[in-house]
Amino acid sequence: MNDIISIACTQKLGQQIKIKNLPPNDNPFSSIKSWHAGFNYINRKKCLLFMNNMTSYSIFLYGIKKDELSDLGSTLKKYFIKSIQNEGFDEYQASNFIDSENDVTEITKTHNKVILGSMTDLWRILPYYRDFEDYILSGESEQSIFPLLLNKELNRTPMQCSRKGFIPIDKFKEQIGVK
Repeated sequence: MNDIISIACTQKLGQQIKIKNLPPNDNPFSSIKSWHAGFNYINRKKCLLFMNNMTSYSIFLYGIKKDELSDLGSTLKKYFIKSIQNEGFDEYQASNFIDSENDVTEITKTHNKVILGSMTDLWRILPYYRDFEDYILSGESEQSIFPLLLNKELNRTPMQCSRKGFIPIDKFKEQIGVK
């Protein structure tokens, strides 16, 4: 079954992937397969931040390479599976969310200011996480663009939406029916 994975890109990311006019999102309703993605430089390294529209579940990539940046769909699929396996889900559960073989990726422009605001907050506080410094100083960043501990910590950062706070990993588990 072909599902659509929607990735709404910021203008900055659109410039990096060389898409001048990102198309509008024809289906702005959130699903577990709807994401926003942003680009930034940290310590002169290219970084990507994906955030799920329904749950604010985030995936941060540090020092991303050009080929991974140019194929956002494959990049999201690859690191999403690694991320939820790092959270304790098995490979079968991971494949239920994103079917690497059959899912089609749709790149659009951003449409959710709440998600954009949450992403901006994460970009601002990211360099202050203890694990971020450890990750950079340890040299692990040279071997892997996906900091496991930092991503786990990001998804345990309290978020606020409509005056009600939540933890992204808890909201993600709630959405997929896992306790």
